[in-house]
Amino acid sequence: MLISEVINRIKNYCQGTWMGIKIDDANTRDKVLYGSTDKECTGIVTTIYASVDVIRKAHELGANLIIAHEALLWNHGDHRLWLEESQNQTYLAKKKLMDEYDITVWRFHDYIHSGIPYKDGYIDGIFYGLTKETGWQDAIISSDISGAVYLECEETTPIEVGKKIMKAWNLNGLKCIGNMNAKVTKIM
Repeated sequence: MLISEVINRIKNYCQGTWMGIKIDDANTRDKVLYGSTDKECTGIVTTIYASVDVIRKAHELGANLIIAHEALLWNHGDHRLWLEESQNQTYLAKKKLMDEYDITVWRFHDYIHSGIPYKDGYIDGIFYGLTKETGWQDAIISSDISGAVYLECEETTPIEVGKKIMKAWNLNGLKCIGNMNAKVTKIM
């Protein structure tokens, strides 16, 4: 299957509207950030950010498509001209690696936040994934047009919620504000 076909299937799987606006090529950040889509897909690596380590790992696995949630080149619009003009060594090394490995990077941001199928509707795919990683997918009671996911759980405290998140997501710490001993049953 061509990389372009993979991307189209993923886009079609998602709801494709956010805050009532249909996502299209003119208004989305979901663009091919690097490489070509008219070649066979040999494998897919997904990531939040396509770092040099991720690019190397994709090559090691035989994958030529990286689906990244965030921008490739450290800035919101993935602007490259200033990096090329200044001969930014970090940028040039990353570009050389992607060229050498024939890697294509597609940004998958707006479509996944627009929603993936869930029960009788759609739910923000990133936040669903986070609830699933935490083991809270059965606690979901609703989501809304903004992408927020609402959970209902047995009574607990913010400190216990924080501990669960830290363990599930392999974090060393969290910053919490407010009463850490408050009794909570709903989480957003």
